[in-house]
Amino acid sequence: MNKLEVFEQHNKVIQSIYGSRLLVQILLSVEEGGTPLSKLREITGSTSQALIPKIRKLENLALVESRGAGYGPTIFGSLVARKIGDFSLTMGTLSTHLKFWGDHDISTIPEPFLDRIGSLLNAEIVYDTGTDIMHVYHSYLQLISEAEEILGVSAVMSPGLAQGLGERVISGIPVELLVNSSTLSLLEKEPYSTQMNALASYDNFRVWLTDRPIGFGLTVTDSCISLGFYKRDAPIYDSSTDLFSRDASALAWGRELFDYLRSESVQFTGT
Repeated sequence: MNKLEVFEQHNKVIQSIYGSRLLVQILLSVEEGGTPLSKLREITGSTSQALIPKIRKLENLALVESRGAGYGPTIFGSLVARKIGDFSLTMGTLSTHLKFWGDHDISTIPEPFLDRIGSLLNAEIVYDTGTDIMHVYHSYLQLISEAEEILGVSAVMSPGLAQGLGERVISGIPVELLVNSSTLSLLEKEPYSTQMNALASYDNFRVWLTDRPIGFGLTVTDSCISLGFYKRDAPIYDSSTDLFSRDASALAWGRELFDYLRSESVQFTGT
Protein backbone atom coordinates (compact mmCIF):
# COMPACT_ATOMS: atom_id res chain seq x y z
CA MET A 1 0.00 0.00 0.00
CA ASN A 2 1.54 3.36 -1.02
CA LYS A 3 1.33 6.59 0.98
CA LEU A 4 -1.63 7.94 -0.96
CA GLU A 5 -3.58 4.74 -0.40
CA VAL A 6 -2.73 4.86 3.32
CA PHE A 7 -3.93 8.47 3.47
CA GLU A 8 -7.19 7.60 1.72
CA GLN A 9 -7.78 4.72 4.12
CA HIS A 10 -6.94 6.72 7.27
CA ASN A 11 -7.76 10.27 6.19
CA LYS A 12 -10.47 10.75 8.81
CA VAL A 13 -8.14 10.28 11.76
CA ILE A 14 -5.34 12.20 10.03
CA GLN A 15 -7.59 15.15 9.26
CA SER A 16 -9.16 15.02 12.71
CA ILE A 17 -5.75 15.88 14.16
CA TYR A 18 -4.47 18.32 11.56
CA GLY A 19 -7.86 19.97 11.32
CA SER A 20 -8.04 20.73 15.03
CA ARG A 21 -5.99 23.59 16.45
CA LEU A 22 -6.49 22.30 20.00
CA LEU A 23 -5.42 18.73 19.25
CA VAL A 24 -2.20 19.95 17.66
CA GLN A 25 -1.53 22.45 20.46
CA ILE A 26 -2.02 19.78 23.11
CA LEU A 27 0.24 17.30 21.31
CA LEU A 28 2.99 19.91 20.96
CA SER A 29 2.61 21.07 24.58
CA VAL A 30 2.41 17.97 26.74
CA GLU A 31 5.74 17.14 28.37
CA GLU A 32 7.30 13.88 29.52
CA GLY A 33 6.87 14.75 33.18
CA GLY A 34 3.20 15.58 32.76
CA THR A 35 1.62 18.91 31.86
CA PRO A 36 -1.19 20.07 34.16
CA LEU A 37 -4.52 21.15 32.74
CA SER A 38 -3.93 24.67 34.06
CA LYS A 39 -0.80 25.02 31.92
CA LEU A 40 -2.62 23.69 28.85
CA ARG A 41 -5.32 26.32 29.45
CA GLU A 42 -2.61 28.98 29.56
CA ILE A 43 -0.86 27.72 26.42
CA THR A 44 -3.96 27.27 24.29
CA GLY A 45 -6.11 30.09 25.66
CA SER A 46 -8.99 27.61 25.97
CA THR A 47 -11.22 26.50 28.83
CA SER A 48 -11.09 23.16 30.60
CA GLN A 49 -14.46 22.35 29.05
CA ALA A 50 -12.97 22.75 25.57
CA LEU A 51 -9.72 20.95 26.37
CA ILE A 52 -10.93 17.83 28.16
CA PRO A 53 -12.83 16.30 25.19
CA LYS A 54 -9.75 16.86 23.01
CA ILE A 55 -7.49 15.23 25.61
CA ARG A 56 -9.87 12.25 25.76
CA LYS A 57 -9.68 11.95 21.97
CA LEU A 58 -5.87 11.91 22.08
CA GLU A 59 -6.03 9.30 24.86
CA ASN A 60 -8.30 7.15 22.70
CA LEU A 61 -5.76 7.45 19.89
CA ALA A 62 -2.98 6.30 22.27
CA LEU A 63 -1.12 9.59 21.81
CA VAL A 64 -1.57 11.11 25.28
CA GLU A 65 -1.92 9.55 28.73
CA SER A 66 -2.44 10.68 32.31
CA ARG A 67 0.86 11.31 34.03
CA GLY A 68 1.10 12.52 37.61
CA ALA A 69 -1.21 15.50 38.05
CA GLY A 70 -1.29 16.17 34.31
CA TYR A 71 -0.91 14.66 30.87
CA GLY A 72 2.11 13.40 28.94
CA PRO A 73 2.77 11.94 25.50
CA THR A 74 2.95 8.23 24.84
CA ILE A 75 5.91 7.02 22.78
CA PHE A 76 3.70 7.22 19.71
CA GLY A 77 2.51 10.64 20.84
CA SER A 78 6.08 11.92 21.01
CA LEU A 79 6.76 10.52 17.54
CA VAL A 80 3.65 12.15 16.03
CA ALA A 81 4.37 15.44 17.84
CA ARG A 82 7.90 15.55 16.36
CA LYS A 83 6.55 14.98 12.87
CA ILE A 84 3.84 17.62 13.29
CA GLY A 85 6.41 20.02 14.73
CA ASP A 86 8.75 19.44 11.80
CA PHE A 87 5.89 19.89 9.32
CA SER A 88 4.96 23.15 11.04
CA LEU A 89 8.55 24.43 10.85
CA THR A 90 8.81 23.42 7.18
CA MET A 91 5.56 25.12 6.20
CA GLY A 92 6.42 28.15 8.32
CA THR A 93 9.77 28.50 6.56
CA LEU A 94 8.14 28.14 3.15
CA SER A 95 5.30 30.58 3.78
CA THR A 96 7.48 33.17 5.54
CA HIS A 97 9.83 33.42 2.56
CA LEU A 98 7.57 32.06 -0.20
CA LYS A 99 8.96 34.22 -3.01
CA PHE A 100 12.58 33.41 -2.13
CA TRP A 101 12.00 29.64 -2.18
CA GLY A 102 9.75 29.86 -5.23
CA ASP A 103 12.29 31.85 -7.25
CA HIS A 104 15.32 29.63 -6.57
CA ASP A 105 16.55 26.13 -7.37
CA ILE A 106 17.22 24.33 -4.09
CA SER A 107 17.51 20.86 -5.64
CA THR A 108 21.24 20.42 -4.93
CA ILE A 109 20.84 20.70 -1.16
CA PRO A 110 21.35 17.13 0.15
CA GLU A 111 18.06 15.51 1.12
CA PRO A 112 18.82 15.13 4.85
CA PHE A 113 19.15 18.93 5.02
CA LEU A 114 16.11 19.62 2.86
CA ASP A 115 14.22 17.58 5.45
CA ARG A 116 15.43 20.07 8.08
CA ILE A 117 14.84 23.25 6.08
CA GLY A 118 12.59 24.41 8.92
CA SER A 119 15.78 25.33 10.79
CA LEU A 120 15.87 28.45 8.58
CA LEU A 121 12.50 29.74 9.80
CA ASN A 122 13.89 32.87 11.49
CA ALA A 123 16.16 33.89 8.62
CA GLU A 124 16.06 37.29 6.94
CA ILE A 125 16.01 37.71 3.17
CA VAL A 126 18.33 40.49 1.98
CA TYR A 127 17.74 42.08 -1.43
CA ASP A 128 19.54 44.54 -3.63
CA THR A 129 17.48 47.71 -3.91
CA GLY A 130 17.06 50.51 -6.41
CA THR A 131 19.10 52.80 -4.21
CA ASP A 132 21.71 50.19 -3.28
CA ILE A 133 22.29 47.72 -6.10
CA MET A 134 25.21 46.16 -4.18
CA HIS A 135 23.38 45.73 -0.88
CA VAL A 136 23.68 41.92 -0.78
CA TYR A 137 27.36 42.02 -1.75
CA HIS A 138 28.21 44.64 0.87
CA SER A 139 26.21 42.75 3.51
CA TYR A 140 28.22 39.65 2.70
CA LEU A 141 31.56 41.43 2.90
CA GLN A 142 30.52 42.83 6.27
CA LEU A 143 29.67 39.32 7.44
CA ILE A 144 33.09 37.89 6.59
CA SER A 145 34.92 40.96 7.89
CA GLU A 146 33.44 40.31 11.37
CA ALA A 147 33.93 36.54 11.34
CA GLU A 148 36.29 34.64 13.62
CA GLU A 149 35.86 31.50 11.49
CA ILE A 150 34.62 31.05 7.91
CA LEU A 151 33.28 27.88 6.31
CA GLY A 152 32.23 28.37 2.70
CA VAL A 153 30.60 26.32 -0.05
CA SER A 154 31.05 28.21 -3.28
CA ALA A 155 29.09 27.84 -6.50
CA VAL A 156 30.49 31.11 -7.90
CA MET A 157 33.37 33.46 -7.22
CA SER A 158 34.19 37.13 -7.73
CA PRO A 159 37.49 39.01 -7.40
CA GLY A 160 36.12 41.08 -4.51
CA LEU A 161 34.91 38.02 -2.64
CA ALA A 162 38.22 36.22 -3.17
CA GLN A 163 40.10 39.27 -1.91
CA GLY A 164 37.87 39.53 1.16
CA LEU A 165 38.42 35.87 2.05
CA GLY A 166 42.15 36.21 1.39
CA GLU A 167 42.43 39.15 3.78
CA ARG A 168 40.76 37.11 6.51
CA VAL A 169 43.18 34.23 5.95
CA ILE A 170 46.17 36.57 6.18
CA SER A 171 44.76 38.03 9.41
CA GLY A 172 44.83 34.54 10.94
CA ILE A 173 41.14 33.62 10.72
CA PRO A 174 40.49 29.92 9.92
CA VAL A 175 38.94 29.69 6.44
CA GLU A 176 37.76 26.53 4.70
CA LEU A 177 36.37 26.65 1.18
CA LEU A 178 34.54 23.76 -0.48
CA VAL A 179 34.09 23.78 -4.26
CA ASN A 180 33.36 21.40 -7.12
CA SER A 181 35.42 20.96 -10.26
CA SER A 182 33.69 23.74 -12.21
CA THR A 183 34.42 26.34 -9.52
CA LEU A 184 37.94 24.99 -9.05
CA SER A 185 38.69 25.44 -12.75
CA LEU A 186 37.76 29.11 -12.32
CA LEU A 187 40.02 29.48 -9.26
CA GLU A 188 42.92 28.10 -11.27
CA LYS A 189 42.70 31.07 -13.65
CA GLU A 190 43.68 34.69 -13.10
CA PRO A 191 43.10 36.74 -11.04
CA TYR A 192 42.27 33.91 -8.66
CA SER A 193 45.28 31.67 -9.24
CA THR A 194 47.71 34.29 -7.93
CA GLN A 195 45.56 34.76 -4.80
CA MET A 196 45.28 31.00 -4.26
CA ASN A 197 49.03 30.50 -4.62
CA ALA A 198 49.67 33.31 -2.15
CA LEU A 199 47.43 31.63 0.42
CA ALA A 200 48.71 28.09 -0.10
CA SER A 201 51.34 28.39 2.66
CA TYR A 202 48.84 29.43 5.34
CA ASP A 203 47.91 26.60 7.72
CA ASN A 204 44.57 28.26 8.49
CA PHE A 205 43.37 27.99 4.87
CA ARG A 206 42.01 24.79 3.32
CA VAL A 207 40.24 24.04 0.06
CA TRP A 208 38.05 20.96 -0.34
CA LEU A 209 36.98 19.43 -3.65
CA THR A 210 33.69 17.57 -4.14
CA ASP A 211 32.24 15.70 -7.11
CA ARG A 212 28.74 16.69 -6.03
CA PRO A 213 26.88 19.32 -8.10
CA ILE A 214 26.75 22.54 -6.09
CA GLY A 215 23.94 24.93 -6.92
CA PHE A 216 24.15 27.15 -3.87
CA GLY A 217 26.53 29.44 -2.03
CA LEU A 218 26.79 28.80 1.70
CA THR A 219 28.88 30.67 4.22
CA VAL A 220 28.86 29.80 7.91
CA THR A 221 30.77 31.91 10.40
CA ASP A 222 30.92 31.77 14.17
CA SER A 223 27.86 34.04 14.34
CA CYS A 224 25.98 34.06 11.02
CA ILE A 225 24.91 32.01 8.01
CA SER A 226 24.52 33.25 4.43
CA LEU A 227 22.77 31.18 1.77
CA GLY A 228 22.12 31.91 -1.90
CA PHE A 229 21.00 29.94 -4.95
CA TYR A 230 20.75 29.82 -8.70
CA LYS A 231 17.48 31.04 -10.17
CA ARG A 232 14.86 28.44 -11.03
CA ASP A 233 14.06 29.82 -14.47
CA ALA A 234 17.64 30.43 -15.70
CA PRO A 235 21.14 28.96 -15.11
CA ILE A 236 22.23 32.17 -13.35
CA TYR A 237 23.39 32.54 -9.78
CA ASP A 238 21.17 35.14 -8.09
CA SER A 239 23.65 37.51 -6.47
CA SER A 240 20.88 40.05 -5.80
CA THR A 241 19.12 38.00 -3.10
CA ASP A 242 20.51 36.16 -0.10
CA LEU A 243 19.29 34.54 3.09
CA PHE A 244 20.99 35.64 6.31
CA SER A 245 20.45 34.36 9.82
CA ARG A 246 22.07 34.59 13.25
CA ASP A 247 19.62 32.08 14.72
CA ALA A 248 21.26 29.15 16.54
CA SER A 249 19.18 26.58 14.64
CA ALA A 250 20.19 28.04 11.28
CA LEU A 251 23.85 28.16 12.30
CA ALA A 252 23.75 24.52 13.39
CA TRP A 253 22.04 23.56 10.11
CA GLY A 254 24.66 25.37 8.04
CA ARG A 255 27.63 23.98 9.97
CA GLU A 256 26.30 20.43 9.78
CA LEU A 257 25.67 20.85 6.03
CA PHE A 258 29.27 21.99 5.54
CA ASP A 259 30.57 19.07 7.64
CA TYR A 260 28.42 16.65 5.61
CA LEU A 261 29.80 17.93 2.30
CA ARG A 262 33.36 18.03 3.62
CA SER A 263 33.13 14.41 4.79
CA GLU A 264 32.66 13.25 1.19
CA SER A 265 35.27 15.64 -0.26
CA VAL A 266 39.03 15.52 -0.67
CA GLN A 267 41.42 18.27 0.34
CA PHE A 268 42.82 20.14 -2.63
CA THR A 269 46.58 20.64 -2.38
CA GLY A 270 47.16 22.30 -5.72
CA THR A 271 49.12 19.38 -7.12
